Amino acid sequence: MRKVHHFNTKETAEILNWSDSKVKSKLKQALKALEKQLEKEDGGYYAEER
Repeated sequence: MRKVHHFNTKETAEILNWSDSKVKSKLKQALKALEKQLEKEDGGYYAEER
């Protein structure tokens, strides 16, 4: 929600009834999982571009 709908951490936490730290942690986990998926799908090209 935070990245797609441009809510800040506090707004996202309130909507989901989570703590700010949980929102930050889940976002970090999701971005890491997305990065791994992109690397897997493009044969490592994404990692080389960074």
